[in-house]
Amino acid sequence: MAVIRPEKAAKVAEIKELLTASKCTILVDFCGLTVAQDTAFRRKMREAGVKYGVVKIQAAYCCK
Repeated sequence: MAVIRPEKAAKVAEIKELLTASKCTILVDFCGLTVAQDTAFRRKMREAGVKYGVVKIQAAYCCK
């Protein structure tokens, strides 16, 4: 098994806490989205008070 750096372990713990505390979580794959489309999407999420974040897939695998 690979050794997980302390910074990555802390980030994974933070993500796990956010997911555990959230009422709803939506996971999506935005491949093919243009920068302008992503910017507009993020703006709408902020306006709606939604916490939006991007997580690298490698960090997600550490949660296993």
